[in-house]
Amino acid sequence: MPDALRRTKQLNIASLTPAAISAYFDNVYTTYEWLMSSLSSDEVYYEFPNRLRRPLIFYLGHTAVFYINKLCSAGVLTEEQRPNPHYEDIFAVGVDEMSWDDMADDHFEWPPVADVWKYRRAVKALVLEAIPALDWSAPVTRDMHKQWSVLMSIEHENIHLETSSVLIRELPVEKTRAPDGWAVAPSFGMPPKNKFVHMHGGTVRMGKPSDVVLSPAYGWDCEFGDETHQVGEFEVTQFKVSNAEWLAFVNDKGYEKQELWSEEGWRWCTFSKARHPHFWVPLDASKYRFRTMFEEIDMPWDWPVEVNHLEAYAYCQWRGDGFRLITEPEWRLIAGFPDSYAKDVAARDPGFGSKPTDLSSGYNKDLLFGSSTPVNFFKPNEQGIYDAFGNVWELSSSEYRGLAGFQEHSLYMDFSTPCFDGKHDLILGGSWISTGNESSVHARYGFRRHFFQHAGFRVVRPIHKENVYETEESLHQYIHFHYGKPADLLPWEFGPTAALEFPKRCAELCIQHASAPEVEAALDIGCAVGRSTFELARAARFAKGIDYSHAFADFANSLRDKREVSYKYTFQGDLKKTGTAAVPSDIGMRSQRKLAPLLFSCPHQAMKCRHDLSFRLTTVPSLCSFVSSRPLLSDCSRVEFAQGDAHLLDTDRQYDMVLGANLIDRLHSPMQFVRSVHEVVKQGGVLVLTSPYTWLEEFTPKKNWLGGYVDAEGNEVTTFDTLKVELGKHFDLVTDVPLPFLIYEHARKFQWSVAHATVWRRR
Repeated sequence: MPDALRRTKQLNIASLTPAAISAYFDNVYTTYEWLMSSLSSDEVYYEFPNRLRRPLIFYLGHTAVFYINKLCSAGVLTEEQRPNPHYEDIFAVGVDEMSWDDMADDHFEWPPVADVWKYRRAVKALVLEAIPALDWSAPVTRDMHKQWSVLMSIEHENIHLETSSVLIRELPVEKTRAPDGWAVAPSFGMPPKNKFVHMHGGTVRMGKPSDVVLSPAYGWDCEFGDETHQVGEFEVTQFKVSNAEWLAFVNDKGYEKQELWSEEGWRWCTFSKARHPHFWVPLDASKYRFRTMFEEIDMPWDWPVEVNHLEAYAYCQWRGDGFRLITEPEWRLIAGFPDSYAKDVAARDPGFGSKPTDLSSGYNKDLLFGSSTPVNFFKPNEQGIYDAFGNVWELSSSEYRGLAGFQEHSLYMDFSTPCFDGKHDLILGGSWISTGNESSVHARYGFRRHFFQHAGFRVVRPIHKENVYETEESLHQYIHFHYGKPADLLPWEFGPTAALEFPKRCAELCIQHASAPEVEAALDIGCAVGRSTFELARAARFAKGIDYSHAFADFANSLRDKREVSYKYTFQGDLKKTGTAAVPSDIGMRSQRKLAPLLFSCPHQAMKCRHDLSFRLTTVPSLCSFVSSRPLLSDCSRVEFAQGDAHLLDTDRQYDMVLGANLIDRLHSPMQFVRSVHEVVKQGGVLVLTSPYTWLEEFTPKKNWLGGYVDAEGNEVTTFDTLKVELGKHFDLVTDVPLPFLIYEHARKFQWSVAHATVWRRR
């Protein structure tokens, strides 16, 4: 860009002068006009680059009108000083980012382009006249409305510099022309491997301080506040995801796989018929060029991919279980700003302080280039992270909301709060065209998930710490839960005996509702240490148990082979008692038939934990006569156990009975399981799910809960309601019953819970 328009830092509101403010205003105002002069003809100003927004003629007039309206509201200007009240009406209000299937309904008679440029010149003169008339001797605070209105209007124009650039980029390339000095960054071919960086987590304090000593720069109302978060360990990619990485998702037909997308994302994907990122230009089925602001170029594979939030979410699902977008507190850690109230924040803030705006800044922002740069163009920060600021915005998984202590600013009460609706997510860190407040560490902007900005993302993956179900203590507790003698499990005659032998009762519920004359195969997903799998083998010619815990699956196989295994359970403190786990005696020793082994991978661990769900206690009727009437193969080789993941069900074989006991509320992505489990159940087969619906973020991110929350419309959502909707697509609900269960901790402490058992028949 021309040297005269080289970006300046945010103003220091603790020590302002009229000359500094006037220069900053002139730079911002002129830069915006420099961008808006890039259309090829006056006719293009009246076109809609995006049907969800206004035509560009609106945005040419809107930022100028904003100055007049805010300065009048604050008393800087009088009503008589308005240059054109009609313009200050029709150019006043834009549109919120609508749903993708809404269409802009524009009925305005827009004025000639030349007249709007003339209006802008009149506004500029008024503002430059008004600035020296105000008192700037004291530090400017949010309650100084006259001075604050000037700063607000300038930063508002900085926002529209960015959003208008996206609209211009959406125009046909022949309807644009690069303004003088526009420079596109180079590409160096394929990017380096995108390795993960380990972050230790820690305490994060967020919020822009109101104290001008700690934060001597303008801020929007959504930035102010003070709240603290504890962030656990995580791993994050050092680079933002590149075009090269995204190509693999495209080639794998990620845009056509519904299971990767959120419900909202899939509706957008099918409506838009998206098959590649918005600014990729397809040449044929496998080759692409790339649309920058003003031209199409060879694909810069080492630049960050630019997608919306819905696409980024699908990519994370495609990468694997647990992969996700970064959260706001995590971003502050990787950016190197864990404490927004630290005394050195202002000096280190990329949008403030003494850092230059040229290449030596280490960031692609402030229009250093008129495009993205390669993901490894600049050096990493101290955390090993590239482009923590600039290049493209960082899409996050955090909803746009007010921080603790949030207060609307009376000069612009609809800046933030209309978007605190659960439909807008945060973008962080700024882009190559972000200037002023947008490039600050405190910047927090919210956009609807289907909207496009110059935005990309990096991937976070979970830290696989020691699985609680792999510990010896947990193993022995579950062995006792499955195989302990009733008198050892509940040594008190006044206790809830109806809650004993839960695994056996779950299997009996499956068998009770099995429809086939002879059950060929049964599958126990989340089998833990295997009791319910053995019980299913009473009726099935073959039973397989799958558990996410290696320790649990290994024990179950050992018990199958040995038929008896001793174990220890806690009596009191460090005192232990010895118990014996045994295969039920009526499962015989000799095989009448050898069944082919199953190559099947299944579930996450089923944890039987406390829950206070209130149900009337009932027990499943005795099924002895039902079972005894069925021919049994007698060898334990009819039973098989394996470690596996419930999120990744192998569909090579279908089963007559499928059990998922206390499973779904311990899965990371239970909806993925619920939507795929029908693929392993035979037509007419039975699926039994039990769960106390104990939803905990320790196991399942809140956004993945099937129930136990209030949705965006204010409706209470229960897990059973969600199961009826999702499973109802492939199953008929047969019945639902309460199943109590008891977990022994020591001789005087127990967990008593009531699971909700639902029985489903595959259509």
